[in-house]
Amino acid sequence: LAAATRGGFDPTAFGRLRNKLHGSLLRALDSPEHVAFTLVGETFRGCRPFAELELIAAITPADLARRLEEHVAPSQVAVAVVRPL
Repeated sequence: LAAATRGGFDPTAFGRLRNKLHGSLLRALDSPEHVAFTLVGETFRGCRPFAELELIAAITPADLARRLEEHVAPSQVAVAVVRPL
């Protein structure tokens, strides 16, 4: 997280992740249950159904870095060390 807030995100990795999320959402359209769930959920939230596809396409690495900076405080980050017994 610290490296991402300092130097931003690798554009290639960011593009791969965005494409993966976009593909995952498109694959979910094969499920009638998912489509119905999305239509109902987005309607009740007052959003346009499937608007997240447009949002994913529009987000930039700078947008993500800015959001990360707004929501992640270095003083509140914790590390958990898990060791075998």
